[in-house]
Amino acid sequence: MFEISNQDEVLVITLESTHLEAANAAEFKQALSSMRLPESGKVLVDCVKLEFIDSSGLGALLHLNNSLKPEVRPLALRNLQPEVLSVLELLRLNSVFALEP
Repeated sequence: MFEISNQDEVLVITLESTHLEAANAAEFKQALSSMRLPESGKVLVDCVKLEFIDSSGLGALLHLNNSLKPEVRPLALRNLQPEVLSVLELLRLNSVFALEP
């Protein structure tokens, strides 16, 4: 579902799925819950393959953002497809996450 790598001071979570939705968001959230999150630096989710996100997927990303220490927030999202970006903008979540090209 995702791969994790460290690049300098950045923890990169690369989504391998094209959809983050009710069918797999709980699994994603569960897997991240067991992971040790950094206390400094940055956490970035690379969404290069993500084509669709629903409210469950957004909830999983918000949960991850809220799990981060204040020094690490906001969660950064990179390589957003236009459809996913539209959903984030419509719900004004572009002010919650740090969006990167």
